[in-house]
Amino acid sequence: MIDGHRTFIVEATPVDKKTAKELGYSKVTQWVDAEIWMVRKATFDSLRGKPLKTIYTKEIKQVQGIWSAHQLKVENHKTGHTTKFTFSDIDYQKEISDDLFTERALRRGL
Repeated sequence: MIDGHRTFIVEATPVDKKTAKELGYSKVTQWVDAEIWMVRKATFDSLRGKPLKTIYTKEIKQVQGIWSAHQLKVENHKTGHTTKFTFSDIDYQKEISDDLFTERALRRGL
């Protein structure tokens, strides 16, 4: 249970040590909401198997019929740092130009 919601626990491990090194994780464990299929919590273990970071998905609400996370909290267990992401004014029906997804635009951060 996460925040009163039944979840399935899914563990993911890289196929080999080379891939683990590229990803920077030895294992990812996700708690997936059994009703809406969204990850409510995810933990990432370092290459040495120690807790590296945890992501909490909060304020999950439907926007235009799509379940959407309105807040993410990320805890870095190595540094003790916490980051909070808040999403607002979500609109899935707004037209988006393909120009936003060119390699140049993605590198510039537009």
